[in-house]
Amino acid sequence: MFSSYMSSGSIDKYITKMPGNSTRSASKTETLKTSQHRESIDKSDTLNLIRSDLHDLKTRLDKTVKTDELPNIVTSIVERLLVENNKERDLLIEKKVEERCAALEERHAEKVAHLENVIDGLNLDIDGLRQNINDCKKEMRGMSSKLQQNSINVKQAITKSNYNEQYSRKTNVKIYGVSEKRGENTYEVTREVIQKNAGVAITPQNVIAVHRIPSAKPSQPRPILLKLRNSECKAEIMRKRSQVKKSGNGVRLVDDVTAANAKLIKRLSENENVESAWYFNGSVYGKCGDKRVKFDILDDINAKIRRKSKTLSGYESENSDVE
Repeated sequence: MFSSYMSSGSIDKYITKMPGNSTRSASKTETLKTSQHRESIDKSDTLNLIRSDLHDLKTRLDKTVKTDELPNIVTSIVERLLVENNKERDLLIEKKVEERCAALEERHAEKVAHLENVIDGLNLDIDGLRQNINDCKKEMRGMSSKLQQNSINVKQAITKSNYNEQYSRKTNVKIYGVSEKRGENTYEVTREVIQKNAGVAITPQNVIAVHRIPSAKPSQPRPILLKLRNSECKAEIMRKRSQVKKSGNGVRLVDDVTAANAKLIKRLSENENVESAWYFNGSVYGKCGDKRVKFDILDDINAKIRRKSKTLSGYESENSDVE
């Protein structure tokens, strides 16, 4: 390229100095003309080439980084790289998050499905238990009804049993305070005691059985149990029991009551709302104020007294327990 920059004078001078030029003087002029024409063409091409090279050089220089612009360019490049890196990082994080969320959702879905199965099973168990509970409640209601009826039946049985036992003792008389001797004739002892203290004569025809029974107090003589044939004979003797008690010799005539009636009389005697209690003609009575109330062995004494005290007037005719 630099050889094209040589001037025409230099070329001519170079041609003149070449050997053998003297012999070619005839054609020099023609050659010179041709050379000049060629030179003009070469100059024009050279200028165009120079312009092109200068244009390329200018273009390259324009693209060359200047020193004062280098920080800004580096900063711009770094910022661009950071932005691109952040985008890639965000995309990577988003991808990882999505993958993690998908895995968690899958695990969650599995656990939810498992829990749903467990809950369904529990619901079935609960339904079964509810049905069992309802069946048990129904059975318990039936059992409760039967239990109530059984309780009523038991109370009635106890009451009737006590009544029957007391009825079987209706003609019995217990005699306390009679001295006991070895080898005694209990019938004769009893006949003499009643004749002497009550003024009533009894005969063997009036007596079914007579014997001594165990005493609650071993230090005292055993009581005598006299079983008479009819109530009239017993009533004749018992009408004199106050007279016998006042005789002062310790002899007492009492009714032969059942253990249940004896406990009832004791409970009535210990109750502050009852003034006195006694047995008469198969039943137990208590005095409450100016009224005589009939009690049964299963009665709640205070509750019965309260019921009786609420409606004294108009109630007596409805309830035979009040006299």
